[in-house]
Amino acid sequence: MPQKFFGRVTRVAALLMMGLVSTSLVHAQVQQGSAAAASASAVTGRTATVVNVAQSGKSVGVLRKVNGVNWIEFDTSGVAVFKYDEVKRDDSSVHLIDNSRGITLQVDVRARKVTSIDSVTRRREIMYDVQSASATPVPVEAIAASKEFRPVGPLTTRDRATGVSSTVVVEEKPKFCWTDALMRPAGTIPGRVADCPAGYSLSGGSCKRTADSIAAPSRAADCPAGYTNSGNACERAAATKPNSNSRPADCPDGYTNTAGECFRLSAPKPLDASSMTCKGGETKIDSRCFRSCEAGFTSSGANCVRAASSLGADNMTCKAGYQKNAKGRCIAECAAGYTNTGEACTRAADALSVDAMLCKAGETRNGGRCFPATGSCAKGEVLQGGLCYTACAAGYEGVGTACIAAAPKTWAQCGMGAAKDLPACAAMAFDPVGAVKQLALVVGLTGGSGIPQAARLAAMQKKYKELNDAYAKAKEQPALKKARADWEQANSGKDTLLAVDKMSSATTEEDMVRHAAQMIAIVDLVGPIDQGSYPKCAALFPVK
Repeated sequence: MPQKFFGRVTRVAALLMMGLVSTSLVHAQVQQGSAAAASASAVTGRTATVVNVAQSGKSVGVLRKVNGVNWIEFDTSGVAVFKYDEVKRDDSSVHLIDNSRGITLQVDVRARKVTSIDSVTRRREIMYDVQSASATPVPVEAIAASKEFRPVGPLTTRDRATGVSSTVVVEEKPKFCWTDALMRPAGTIPGRVADCPAGYSLSGGSCKRTADSIAAPSRAADCPAGYTNSGNACERAAATKPNSNSRPADCPDGYTNTAGECFRLSAPKPLDASSMTCKGGETKIDSRCFRSCEAGFTSSGANCVRAASSLGADNMTCKAGYQKNAKGRCIAECAAGYTNTGEACTRAADALSVDAMLCKAGETRNGGRCFPATGSCAKGEVLQGGLCYTACAAGYEGVGTACIAAAPKTWAQCGMGAAKDLPACAAMAFDPVGAVKQLALVVGLTGGSGIPQAARLAAMQKKYKELNDAYAKAKEQPALKKARADWEQANSGKDTLLAVDKMSSATTEEDMVRHAAQMIAIVDLVGPIDQGSYPKCAALFPVK
């Protein structure tokens, strides 16, 4: 039952003036569950007087009608736990109310379920399974006395009329209870990682740029017209071509150039070619005048002749976007940051210091991180253990990904719950995975406490060692191994991820708190921790 307590707890029910019988009969009726099962189908909501209840198939106690209007809830050891008043019956159910706790029970023997209904919120929750039911009440006598008495609730007129005492249930309060816990997102390192300049990306906490190479083939440089690039020089071969630009030479006045002679009818004989002349710029060869050859050629008479020529690399040129090298080739001009190595534009790998990192307007850079102008964490966040978390609601204290409700007054905070005192907290025992989370929460709560620093660090180191020992024992649990693998995969590459295998090496307060917070987040992936038989603090200490 939710109200069973750790250790050997004694309770007393002094059910005065009610005609009760011995405790042995209470034990006997709890053990009669299997015998009553055979007749359970015949029991209805209108006839049921004894209902054996269970959780997860395990018997946890019995609800018994003890007189005309009162029902008592007993645990498996026969100890009275709570008193109820019967409100009404129908064909399937008995309806009971506990005014002291503000709840109503619907004991449905047909559906074989016991449902709790909150009197304020009307929230319904299945509390128990019905193992068996009987229509034959078993009288109950007083149960052995106890040290501490807890009233079930104020006496009603019906109580006084039937002789019921206001101290119907007598018990020793448990030394531990579970506080309410709300989950919040995982913490982040304060601020944010600063931005890298264009072309750089964040890697390992600094801005880095990988080596790069872009193909940029070279080309032969251009030579002057008529020349060919032969590698280191511009070459032009010798050339000879006929000089077709000629005419007959001029004869003296009155003579005509005929077949290489100057002839006149009245002359006794023709004049030879030596009498012939050419105009300026012409060359006379025999009886013909040859005009000048084209530029670069020299007339040799009937031919124009050009000698071979070679020009150095200084006469070579490159097109726009290229530069000429000493070997007479044009290499491409590379983009900024790249260097041409002949046939490619290359860029070496590079890493910048944090001083080159950038922040947005309104932010301040400190090292490689940018912080809001309003402080280390964003609005609505708090700094805990070196990380920024969503602030917890009033009355809750943040530990890693959990917001833990404060312990009841005079009690000590004890991880996921509260203990009557610190020795009681130290004596608590949990399943292996639950022990890891419990100790992680204790470390986190110690880190945020107001204990003087030296004493706080010593206390944290002691509990942190216990946390490491507990994890060493639990780490092979299949559910915890899977939770760790899922957590590491989901947070791979994040700067908040800590190496679990190096958890034991943490020595500073901040590192211990961060490792504990991460362990809480990992264990949360396992699912709800078995809360055993301890009650909720809210039920043990109801708000008045």
